[in-house]
Amino acid sequence: MLKDSVNITEFVMQLHTATTLDEAFAIYDKQVQNLGFEGALYAFIPRLQLETQLQLSPLFKISESRNPAFIKHYHEARLEQHDFTLHHVLKGNMTPLDWGTEAKKGTLNAAENNLLTLAREDYGIRHGISMCTMFDEIGIAGASVVSTEADHIYQKLVNERLNTLRVCIEIFHAHLMLKPHFFYYFLIPLLENLTSKEKKLLRFIAEGRPMKSSGIPDITYRYSDKLMQSIRAKFGGISKGRLIYYIGLLRLLNYL
Repeated sequence: MLKDSVNITEFVMQLHTATTLDEAFAIYDKQVQNLGFEGALYAFIPRLQLETQLQLSPLFKISESRNPAFIKHYHEARLEQHDFTLHHVLKGNMTPLDWGTEAKKGTLNAAENNLLTLAREDYGIRHGISMCTMFDEIGIAGASVVSTEADHIYQKLVNERLNTLRVCIEIFHAHLMLKPHFFYYFLIPLLENLTSKEKKLLRFIAEGRPMKSSGIPDITYRYSDKLMQSIRAKFGGISKGRLIYYIGLLRLLNYL
């Protein structure tokens, strides 16, 4: 049975009352469910992570209603390597991707088909739609919704609600990008391996102060040079200039 559609104005107003990412995502998830879908997922991958080929799994925000066992399996088995929906997002394709339609095209490889079969047969995720919401120098973001409805009900949902769903996804994404304390959740993997002194040094140079000024307490110039080498290594050998560029672009200075 189709649920009532959402009130977009009310949705936007509710988002603006949220003080945490969890609250904002819960509001967004409720709108997805009001449209008749059963679970939502949102992910952001910093361009820095992609450029330096850091071996970090994407961080997701996921509905409580979405099967947690599947997500656990997904992470532990590193199934993102075979996730055609993720590949779709990484190409920057803004067109919504219907999982079933894509499977019927016969373009998926064996591993991608196996992942789709796993979701359907082992975890009851029969249908899904994914779309890219961002593809630029900051990073790549995408969202998915899923459904366990019978084929004819799901198709009715898509026919009647896809445009509204897309608007809700884009509103949520735009709201998240405007809130640095929400956005930071997806940047945690980039910073969690840095020591306190490495963070202090990054803040120092990101503020435009030269390392030779010896203005960092407990860090000599010689030691700061070693720290910078360690930092660059942790970021895949990225140059100092490029690293500083990303610190500014991703607003990391607030969290160092």
